[in-house]
Amino acid sequence: MKIKRKKALFVFLLPSVLFVVAFGVYPTIYSLLLSFKDVNLITYIRGTAKYIGFSNYLEVLKDPLFWGAFKNTLVFTGLSLFFQMTIGFGIALLFNYEFPLKGFLQALIMVPWVMPIMVSGTYFRWTFGDSGFLNNLLISLGWIKEPIRWITSEKLAVYSITFANIWLGIPFNYLLLYTGLQEIPEELYESAEIDGAKDGKRFCT
Repeated sequence: MKIKRKKALFVFLLPSVLFVVAFGVYPTIYSLLLSFKDVNLITYIRGTAKYIGFSNYLEVLKDPLFWGAFKNTLVFTGLSLFFQMTIGFGIALLFNYEFPLKGFLQALIMVPWVMPIMVSGTYFRWTFGDSGFLNNLLISLGWIKEPIRWITSEKLAVYSITFANIWLGIPFNYLLLYTGLQEIPEELYESAEIDGAKDGKRFCT
């Protein structure tokens, strides 16, 4: 019976494993091998690309555009992960308690995540554009005289895009963290409270 069950599990898992190997593992390994060759369209089609070792990597490391892109990637990834996790965690802690309109507010928070990406992109373009809502608001308040190039400036664009990504990613992180908090038994909180732990210590415990 156990052997039949293992065979059934193998049969069910086999399509997923083949899919991952075909569209994940194989392309990754093949791309890695190509990175050590001098490849262009003709040599790729003919299969005559020459092995050049780490020359491609050394050439990339010498390119100043690479380091600019690397810096922007670090800023984008670091700020996105930090604020998505911290804000999502704070919201998850808030909704771990019962209060009026909790269900409505939870649904409202999930809007950025369920909204089509094209709609979100259009919204942020309308907000951060040179003649967008944010610049018009700041000019009307007298805080700036000329529009700020939020998404076309070399220095500001990465932060504007990061802000949009944070807004889009907060609901997903909130959902994961909130689900985890809901799995913690109430008895653990009660035990910590009996032991004299305050809110912060009770949570850490």
